[in-house]
Amino acid sequence: AEDSRDVLPPEQQQYQQHHLQSADRTELSDAKIRLTELERSAADTKQKLEQKLEDTKQELTKELTATKTELSDLKQNLDDTKRELIDRTSELAHTKRELVDTKLKLLEELADTKVKLTIELENTKSELADAQRAFADSKSAF
Repeated sequence: AEDSRDVLPPEQQQYQQHHLQSADRTELSDAKIRLTELERSAADTKQKLEQKLEDTKQELTKELTATKTELSDLKQNLDDTKRELIDRTSELAHTKRELVDTKLKLLEELADTKVKLTIELENTKSELADAQRAFADSKSAF
């Protein structure tokens, strides 16, 4: 007897079943709309991320190219500086050789002059001694 109370009449069962099917269809339709919106949103997000990735790649490529150019310029400057230092070192070595050669010539000239002056001094001393003796001799003759 209690079971019969729980059972709805066939018209109500049919109405309830129709109502549930209609609700299921509405819910399914809403779910399809949400799914479509999510797919569209995912596609938009994917496109934006791909564009951002491409923009980032281009930006990094530009930066890399600029860095490579700067590095190349720095290497060239370094090479130029090295060549300049080598040239200046060579010039300094040549100048040093010239200074050493000049010093040696001056030392030789100084030695030659010293020898000549020493000889002249000895000759002058000898002449002075001769003159003093001659003077002494002439003095004693008077």
